[in-house]
Amino acid sequence: FPVTIPTVTDVNASNAGTYSLTITDNQGCTAKSESTIQINNPLPKPGLMVVPDTICANSGGTVMFTATGTYPSNATYQWFKGSAPIAVTLTATYSILNPAQNADGLYKVLVRSDACSSIESNQVKLTVRPKPQAPTPAYNIPACAGDSPRLFVDNFNPNGTYQWKGPNGFLYEGQAALTLKADNSRAGEWEVRTLLNGCLSDAKEPITVEIRQKPPKPYRDWE
Repeated sequence: FPVTIPTVTDVNASNAGTYSLTITDNQGCTAKSESTIQINNPLPKPGLMVVPDTICANSGGTVMFTATGTYPSNATYQWFKGSAPIAVTLTATYSILNPAQNADGLYKVLVRSDACSSIESNQVKLTVRPKPQAPTPAYNIPACAGDSPRLFVDNFNPNGTYQWKGPNGFLYEGQAALTLKADNSRAGEWEVRTLLNGCLSDAKEPITVEIRQKPPKPYRDWE
């Protein structure tokens, strides 16, 4: 025989309690079943912040996302990049260690507890700036003492600045070309890195600057 199943719409806390179902057959016999329904309070929409919100790719740093709001101790946190789920955590934080370029994007989170889910947080933007191309150092000619050898970059980027590092603690940040006073303190290995949009490149193999000593000034005996 047909049975009408009752439904409750727009559920709220007042609907919690014990519900019973009694079935009576055409012989007057009955069967009864009870069930207790618990109505959990809805979970609030989480806030979301990210620190830092801008980082250089493969720079060794850590990005931390933090969900904000008050939730039960058994809550879990579902993290998304765009619309794709990426992780579930038992705490309100999610970290990316040494983020690569593909970590750039929009992130959001929702919270679950006791079979209830919050709505998703607003999205936050993580900007991951690319690491600049490593420059290739070079210099014009082997230098003699007293000359002015010129170091320069083969693959010059006009938008970048350059960090030169040389012997005896020499450091310089500025242009792609560097003119030296040739003395023994400048002889040795030199490396250079590109600084672009706050991000520092790797360094390629250093070049070795050789400072040659000039021969003694000739003289002639006019005897």
